[in-house]
Amino acid sequence: MKYRSNYRFLVIGFFATILVFPIAVPAVGSDSDNPVIIEVNEELPVEEAIQSLTRKYPSIIPRCQYSAVFRGFSAVVPPALIRELEQEEEVWSIHKTESLQTTIQKAPASSTRLKPSFGTQKFTGKGVKVGVIDTGVDYTHPDLKKNYKGGYDVVDEDDDPMETMGSPKWATIHGTHVSGIIAGNGRMKGVAPNSDLYVYRALGPGGRGTTDQVIAAIERAVKDGMDIINLSLGDTVNGPDLPTSVALDEAVKKGVTAVVANGNDGPGVWTIGSPGTSGRAISVGASSEAARTQTISLGAGKDMKISPVAGAAPWEFSHSMRIVNGGNGANLSKEQLDGKLVLVQRGEITFKEKVKRAIRSRAAGVLIFNNEIGELSASIGMTSEIPVATMTKKDGERILQVLKSGKPVAVQMKEHMEERKLASFSSRGPVIDNLGIKPDVIAPGVQIDSTVPGGKYLALQGTSMAAPFVAGVCALMKEAHPDWTPQEIKSALMTTASPLKQYHTFEQGAGRVNPQKAVKEETLLSPSSLTFGLMENGSSVKKTIIIHNKSKRKKRYAFSIPPKERFISWRLPRMFSLGPGEKKVTDITLELNDWMDKVALKDGYLKMYEDGEEIQIPYLFAMKEPNYPIGRGLEAEYAKDTKVIEVNIYLPFGADEVEYSLYEYDSLLFVDQIGVYKGVKKGLFKRKIKIAKDYPSNFYEIVTKLKKDDKELVIKVPIYIGDKVQ
Repeated sequence: MKYRSNYRFLVIGFFATILVFPIAVPAVGSDSDNPVIIEVNEELPVEEAIQSLTRKYPSIIPRCQYSAVFRGFSAVVPPALIRELEQEEEVWSIHKTESLQTTIQKAPASSTRLKPSFGTQKFTGKGVKVGVIDTGVDYTHPDLKKNYKGGYDVVDEDDDPMETMGSPKWATIHGTHVSGIIAGNGRMKGVAPNSDLYVYRALGPGGRGTTDQVIAAIERAVKDGMDIINLSLGDTVNGPDLPTSVALDEAVKKGVTAVVANGNDGPGVWTIGSPGTSGRAISVGASSEAARTQTISLGAGKDMKISPVAGAAPWEFSHSMRIVNGGNGANLSKEQLDGKLVLVQRGEITFKEKVKRAIRSRAAGVLIFNNEIGELSASIGMTSEIPVATMTKKDGERILQVLKSGKPVAVQMKEHMEERKLASFSSRGPVIDNLGIKPDVIAPGVQIDSTVPGGKYLALQGTSMAAPFVAGVCALMKEAHPDWTPQEIKSALMTTASPLKQYHTFEQGAGRVNPQKAVKEETLLSPSSLTFGLMENGSSVKKTIIIHNKSKRKKRYAFSIPPKERFISWRLPRMFSLGPGEKKVTDITLELNDWMDKVALKDGYLKMYEDGEEIQIPYLFAMKEPNYPIGRGLEAEYAKDTKVIEVNIYLPFGADEVEYSLYEYDSLLFVDQIGVYKGVKKGLFKRKIKIAKDYPSNFYEIVTKLKKDDKELVIKVPIYIGDKVQ
């Protein structure tokens, strides 16, 4: 069993596919700087291009060679040489690499944990090869060792894709958790418990890696003959033509069904990242199951959701409770709080310190509300004898407004059954440039119990958990229909999915997957969603769709005319029939006429009926240039040996000004401005910022302010500065 704690992470950028070639190639996890991905002119063999370039430029240090899913290689290249290299006839394009890192979000301690399996099925994934591209796997886990068949470690370049063990700072669990959801076969059953599990370790210690490692793993999995591959990873760069997305598209063309997590950067629009932007892959968002939730209310007022914090006592108040304003939690007194709930705002002091002071002041419980828009996920880093929960800024301020009256205020605790919904963290589409609808589907990704190293189990949540659920369903479908192509598998998933009522197509795609229906689906569509792009008044856009009757009997099909909207006209196929195995190529046309109420994004579902059974087809178009984000993919890394912060951000249109500032993470107090840059060109903007001061070892936030024309955007990312995490 490998111990991999002595590892230096390379903060680099984009992605590509790996195959080590017989030149002097450093290990993928070596200490080289600034690797790039060199896309080779398609008229030349890749190896010939590499030999020609390395002879002419001895300072180029090759790393990985690609041929199956990307034409080129990755290499360490002196920055001054990039422009000269771009002029060489062997070079088609040069791409910067991106750094990747898994994020672990533990489910709240009081939550209901969900097992990934969905019931006894006729199909179990038997004989289907599923490749998990992730942090590795603990293949000794009793629930996984039966199904584990092998794989490869592209980080250490060997045949042992074991998870990183040893130091808590570097140890990983992500790949083992993902693998259990797909192929757990012991005390816990995965979705496809008899599938053959192969694992490709593309992310190393700390869950960190680079995009050229990921493409290397994709290439290896394709060459190893995987039927399904799962990638519960990605960056936050929204673009359809980035190397990882291109690699997945190529993998699908070669017959591999690719499933990828949509990302955990929701709930904003445009938050999907690559390779979730791959047009041919199946991009997956996360949804929750129906579950009990806790709320509080002010008398007959609106119920306000609270989120209990792990490590604290459970919320079991069955009667109304007095609540008082505790400010930021710094100055609490026993006279004020004795036996009451205290409402405190995030900021000034840490969550842990707020709770400690509330306990000393004999509070009955603590409610922490956010000081910025969105839900607050807090960790108090201790065991609390009193309940602690978080709530939104809006709800916290609503209670504060009532408390200002000076009269005693009581809140009532309630429990509700909450319907299935889209997880707030689940990234949304659409894809920048082509307005592609992403995700394609959604699946359970909240409070998912699965395997972790050491023979243990843990509940985690994220789109990382939703993607392997879908990969497992794909394995069942492949067993049931060995001749189905990746496009047919994707279609069956989408045509049998159930949209959640309150969400857009670019938030949930076709909706929540239905494994039982997907395995039995007999009508397949290509494509399974329709994007009409940016339209103008008086314009008409026609899309072609292929309808395939895969059953052994004749079927009748009919489209339902959408509810009439002024200025929008649809031309849809008339009722028709298809015999067994028959296909029909038909057109769907959208027309706009003098529509004055222009909207950035207009979406919905077209309804087609197969012998009376409804199939919903997502569609999307825009009437004016959408408000694309002017910056995405912010990441920051601190190198303690050089006292340098490396900050990367993707600017799809460039920026007039980029400003970086440092804030304390818990209190959000300003610490320092660390860099201002003017007139930045479009693309990946990377800067190494030398730290001039000694900051206390702590968690901070890099706050980035972007300006472009009349637009401004603020993006934040956490960073730890210091020798070790306390």
